[in-house]
Amino acid sequence: MNQNVKHVKENKMDHEIKVSKLVSGELVIGEYAPDAKDYYIRNPMHIVFGPGQNDQQVGVSLIPYTPFMAKDSMIKINEDKILCWIDIYPIELKKKYQSQISGLTIL
Repeated sequence: MNQNVKHVKENKMDHEIKVSKLVSGELVIGEYAPDAKDYYIRNPMHIVFGPGQNDQQVGVSLIPYTPFMAKDSMIKINEDKILCWIDIYPIELKKKYQSQISGLTIL
């Protein structure tokens, strides 16, 4: 098994949904669980920007960061690969993530 992917059955409520910007420039949203030197991320999604509904808007899509990973598996990102943490704004981004992960519509 790849040492950077881990399947866990721990309590999902222990993890906070956060956005990080990696040194590669990627924006990743997921359920983060800090470890000693690393961060484990459950259900990571890559944030991608594109055209919105009109010329004045920017659309946001969430794409699985590792599309062939089993559900509820976690990837490991070394702390030195994380450039910064970003507060989730607007709240609709968090709702979109939760909806995409759970398959439920969140109001």
